[in-house]
Amino acid sequence: MLVHAKRDELLTLAAQAGKAVPKKTSEEELKGIHIDADARRSVVTMTSTNHEIVIRTTMGAVVEQSGSAVINASLFSALLALLPEEDVDLELLRPTQIHIHSGTCDYHLSVLPGEKYPMPELPFPDDTVPVSGICTLARNTLFAASEDNNNAVLRCIRLVLGAGGLTASGTNGFCIVEAEGDKNCTGEVQMLLPARSLKVLASLSLDSDVYEMGLTGNSVVFWNGSMLFSARLMKGRFPDTTGLINRFQPEYSVHVDAAELARAIDTVRRSP
Repeated sequence: MLVHAKRDELLTLAAQAGKAVPKKTSEEELKGIHIDADARRSVVTMTSTNHEIVIRTTMGAVVEQSGSAVINASLFSALLALLPEEDVDLELLRPTQIHIHSGTCDYHLSVLPGEKYPMPELPFPDDTVPVSGICTLARNTLFAASEDNNNAVLRCIRLVLGAGGLTASGTNGFCIVEAEGDKNCTGEVQMLLPARSLKVLASLSLDSDVYEMGLTGNSVVFWNGSMLFSARLMKGRFPDTTGLINRFQPEYSVHVDAAELARAIDTVRRSP
């Protein structure tokens, strides 16, 4: 592998892929990011997984020689941030050693052979729908998901694609929230997406980002042209939150300013 690339672009890809690297694992390979250089297509691809989510990001680069390696995720990002020049050369000297050069800096790092990485299968969905507003949808629902490890279903957000667009529901057994999402994202499907998977996707996204979303077996895939995010779906029966909300019979209703309400709650919470 011999690649000539830009430092900031490499840093962006490494940061994105690093979101799927598990913090604790006994599998040495999963502590790293799989880097693949393709001379025919002139692209560099970084892939990572924790067996629940998969992140694959791609950038253009000058690739003289194809090849792959698995490099420690935290070390790679830290090293790239310290490089003095924008131009970076990555050269795989042998299957277990990579040379990183930029300006007056030269680093030789131990790596694992690319074939050691448990590369996930990522079939692209036949049918997809465009969806945006991921950040707002996550912000409006994640707080209501349960943190109880004994109830896997309540640690999920239910996504429903209907004729009126995308809606999301979350509950921890005490609080229920239902939020509207992209009204143009229509279909006839519902899924249970683990809250932590949605949180990672939101951290990689802007509300303006448009993804092609589709299902492949037991996973949901989001693709925006340069990054592919796949998350394993949960099986189980989610509570009928919509039915519960419809059965509520409020005695009165009020309209309040959200910012004022937040300040009032914060004041009460901090009161002795």
